[in-house]
Amino acid sequence: MIVDLKDLEDEIKMVKGLAKDAGSDGRAMLRSVKQAESLLNKAKLAEAKGDFEKEDELIEQIRSLL
Repeated sequence: MIVDLKDLEDEIKMVKGLAKDAGSDGRAMLRSVKQAESLLNKAKLAEAKGDFEKEDELIEQIRSLL
């Protein structure tokens, strides 16, 4: 799967902004965003190590959270 991690990072930031704007209704969304941010960091590490299979797996998990 070819996904630019920078684009994914931008998408996470956008969702995070929407969640913050939603106030108390966005709390669950913010939890998902925190998980996505953590997974994104792991995906960046996997990319740096050349483990593209793991990176793809993490990207799929991030997409499911967003």
